[in-house]
Amino acid sequence: MTSRNRIAWVSVAMTLAAVLGVSAAVMPVLPAARASAAPVDAEFTVSVSATEATVAPGDAMRITVEVTNAGAVDYGARALVGVSVSWPGSILEPSTSSSNAPTGCVAWGDEESWYTEDPAAVPEASGDVCYTAGAGSPGGTATFELSFVGRTGVVARTGQFTIRTEALVIEPGGDPPGWDVISESSQHSAFAPVSLAAFRVSVLPQVPFEGVGGHVAVYYLVREVEGALDAELQEGADTPDYELDLQLTWPPGFTVVDDAGARENCNGGFSAAGLCTITVSDGTAIFASFMIEFAAPGSIPSKQSDGEFAIAAGPNGWYYPPFEGPAIAIAPAPAVDTALFRTRGIGSGSGARGASFAAARGSDVGTAAVPLAAPLPSGAVPIPVAWVMSDTASFSVARDVFPITVDLDTDVGWPGSPGVVATYRISHDPDVSLAFDAEVEFRPTWPAFIHPSGSPEGCNGWDPVEQTCLLTGLDEPGSSQTVTLRFASPGEEIGEGMIGAEGVEVRQSFGATENRPLPVEWIVPQAIRYVVDFENFTVDVALDREFGWPAGPDLMVEVTVTYARGMKVSADSPFVGLRLDWTELLGLADPPGVEGCDSYVDSVCTITGLEAEGDQRVIRLRFTMPDADVGPATVSATAEFLRNGVPNDYSELPTAWVGSDSEDYEVRAPRIDVALDVSPQLSWDGGPIVVAQIQLTADDLLGERIDHYRVRISVDVPGFLVPVSVDGCLGAAPDCVVEPVLGGSGAAVVTMRFRVAPDGKGSGQISVTGVELIAVASDKAGTEYPLPPEWIGADEEPVEAIRPTIGLDLTLDHDPGYTGGEQLVVTTTVTRENPGAKLDGLVIGLDFEWAGYLTRTTQTGCATFAGTTCTVKGLDEPGASAVVRLTFAMPPPTLPPNPIQAPRTDDLAVDGVSLSFDPPPAKPLPPPTVPDPDPDPPTWPPDGCYINADGVCVCENQSQVCPPEPTSTPTPTPGPEPQPEPVDGTLPPSWIGQDREPFTVLQPNLLFSQSVATPGDGIEAFGAFLPPNARITLRWEGASPTVGTQWPNPANPTEGRWSLVVLRWQGVGEQQLVMHSEDGLFADVPTSNALLVVPRSAMGPDLVGRGG
Repeated sequence: MTSRNRIAWVSVAMTLAAVLGVSAAVMPVLPAARASAAPVDAEFTVSVSATEATVAPGDAMRITVEVTNAGAVDYGARALVGVSVSWPGSILEPSTSSSNAPTGCVAWGDEESWYTEDPAAVPEASGDVCYTAGAGSPGGTATFELSFVGRTGVVARTGQFTIRTEALVIEPGGDPPGWDVISESSQHSAFAPVSLAAFRVSVLPQVPFEGVGGHVAVYYLVREVEGALDAELQEGADTPDYELDLQLTWPPGFTVVDDAGARENCNGGFSAAGLCTITVSDGTAIFASFMIEFAAPGSIPSKQSDGEFAIAAGPNGWYYPPFEGPAIAIAPAPAVDTALFRTRGIGSGSGARGASFAAARGSDVGTAAVPLAAPLPSGAVPIPVAWVMSDTASFSVARDVFPITVDLDTDVGWPGSPGVVATYRISHDPDVSLAFDAEVEFRPTWPAFIHPSGSPEGCNGWDPVEQTCLLTGLDEPGSSQTVTLRFASPGEEIGEGMIGAEGVEVRQSFGATENRPLPVEWIVPQAIRYVVDFENFTVDVALDREFGWPAGPDLMVEVTVTYARGMKVSADSPFVGLRLDWTELLGLADPPGVEGCDSYVDSVCTITGLEAEGDQRVIRLRFTMPDADVGPATVSATAEFLRNGVPNDYSELPTAWVGSDSEDYEVRAPRIDVALDVSPQLSWDGGPIVVAQIQLTADDLLGERIDHYRVRISVDVPGFLVPVSVDGCLGAAPDCVVEPVLGGSGAAVVTMRFRVAPDGKGSGQISVTGVELIAVASDKAGTEYPLPPEWIGADEEPVEAIRPTIGLDLTLDHDPGYTGGEQLVVTTTVTRENPGAKLDGLVIGLDFEWAGYLTRTTQTGCATFAGTTCTVKGLDEPGASAVVRLTFAMPPPTLPPNPIQAPRTDDLAVDGVSLSFDPPPAKPLPPPTVPDPDPDPPTWPPDGCYINADGVCVCENQSQVCPPEPTSTPTPTPGPEPQPEPVDGTLPPSWIGQDREPFTVLQPNLLFSQSVATPGDGIEAFGAFLPPNARITLRWEGASPTVGTQWPNPANPTEGRWSLVVLRWQGVGEQQLVMHSEDGLFADVPTSNALLVVPRSAMGPDLVGRGG
């Protein structure tokens, strides 16, 4: 083994290890060795299949080879089988495209070695050996694949693939490797014919499927491969160069509708057998394209019929081969079935692509002659069938693709029933294998007496105008969609009809904007019958009277069941079950209790014999009255079931088809309802009159037996109310007799008026209670029946008398005041009484009084202040208070202060001048209840009475008095609703207190002790009406420095004395001192008298004193 082969062997061993899942470390690498001296027998079989039997130049094809260990010898999992691959190199070459790389070959070489370890490598030459793994053990199979490409620039011809077992490597990594050549006698071969095409053909229906009776356009293309037909061209335009015969086939049942294109391209048309002949002259290559329109069969036995449109070589094609000298005899090749070269069966795609061929012995392939069906021109030879490619296109015809099944949650209904829910299941029939983007549109249908309660659920699109439902998601066979549509409860109309669905449109979608319409007949509609019926059997409950009383006579009840209207469903023996029910207040008499039922079990009465319209059955019941209890009662008969058949074998029908009925009854005690209304409910001494209105209303318990009632009531009122008047009552409060009180909705009215007593104050109730009840009979004697006074109702209403008290407290912040001094603050506290009534919107008017020499400057706490009057608000609640503050400026000093201003004392006072609030409006008293007109006035004359010849009503029973002829009571016209009446909320201002405080105004005074002085003299000044402890300074009028010494008077702090000296520079003439308050307690005041300063003689100008 050469070094090159040894290296390859090592690589192959590693590759094999990866293929077999064995670690390369355990696979020994041995030096190269040639095959054993003697070939070995090995039982391996091979088979080959090709994706194409005919390949066009430049097109790719792929073969698949399978090697199987058909013997009993186990060569081990690592064994490799060498298989040679031979191909017609004149027309094919291995494909070098990475997308078509070989698979399954561990290495390539010959029967004794390999030259490459690349599993993706292509063989270098025809006959090279592929070493493949997987067939070492009995039954094991190894597979490898190779791709080839049709050569270009060569003429068409036919060859074959030859596959043969050549070698066996038992121990690829052993030493020696166990490399054996398979003996020729045990070699196994397989063959696959292949041709290089001279003509390309194709067939393409415009659509891949259609409905029954639909039309389809099928496009055909025939094209000569350039240079592939090595033909001798003939001279002259009238001499054909060659003739191509094509066989067209189509699915059974299809008929040709338009073959104009075929007539133009196929020598004027094609035969009934589908043969199209194209004759070529002048060396022009064939390039024919034409369309034939077919009509699908109008019916098919199953829901889908599949077939093919096909084009392939016909039997009569020929051409003139080029002259190549004398014919040379060629030894015949081993026998090969020529059918291998004609496997393109007409109308079948089994041999067109992917055909598999049986294995055959031999290695040489020759061109098989194909017998012609017609004589050939002289010198012409047949065009081999294998030189013409074939093509097929599947086509399907379908019907009933989208069946609709409709399901109703109930097929019967009645007015007021819950309605009906229709469920539509639209499916892509699994027997139709077509898969496409389907859009199915259908329209729900229903009878006119029902209507949908909304849009259906489950539609991909709903058109409310056209009422169509669009569905997608039905692309695949077996897929389905469910749509539900609820129909509202039927109205009063009854009927029968069909709830279903009908097809509107089927489309094949190609995106958002493109689609192809398909037969709407593909939608298979369905409808289900729906019936609405109601009370075919009517039920009527009748009582012998509407009311009774404790321990009264028995109540008789009749229940009548009538077959009133025939049912819309088939029912030949209907029978009804009624549940009889009544209030426990009544007791079923026993016996007889219940009569007229076929059976009566657990309150259910079964009734038969209602088989035809108009049939009727009556059930009778008897009830006893309670001893003392009273109250309402009801007797009812409701449907428990409606069945058809016999009690032990029946079908159910809706119970709504059986009516029901009930009647109310009442066991009553006479009752007089009392309604008290008081208005206004708030007043005061001198305020509005309080009106109490009492309405007495009696029911009709005893009916015609009682004419009217006499009622005695007691009216209790609080002590702060004093009666003013009473209307409608015999007597006065608290005892009041009212007669008559009539039965029905009319009312007897008592009106009482009250005023608030002087100084009346407080809250309480006006109450009405029953004292005595007498029923006055309607007989001639007017018999009276005492009844329990507890049957008279009671009522009460609140009432309140108010007497608010407003307290005033006036205080001064200081006293006395001084002229020109600080302002006076007057504070008035306003306080409500507590406890007391809340008075909404209370307004208090206060009037203030003060001396004229005081000037008001500011005020706080008043809502308004005009002149001397202040209004105060915000004291609605009892105990509330408010503060009003007024400020006053002091008068200026009186100048000149001579004579001396005496003290002035006056009162500051406050007094209430007005008081009001916003009382609630008096609620309007309800108008007296007017009896309703009798909807069913009694007949007159009554039974047993008549009008005699004198026109007078007399009765046959002389003890009976003919009542007066009743007059019709007109229906009262309702008047306007009474409006609340406003109440004047003005209260006495005397309820407001008053207060006053005295206040004194002083003007301070300063007086010289003497009237004449000379410079240097000592003098004194005396002050009076001074603020106690005030800081006071003196200055000469017109000068600023202060002078003098103050000597307070401990006995009287309102007085003071000052000592001072008249200075020489003071000047002569009249002089005055000015008194000033350092604290601002009063304004500056000059002395009340003047000081005359006279000169001294011989006095030095700067000397002070008397010397000089």
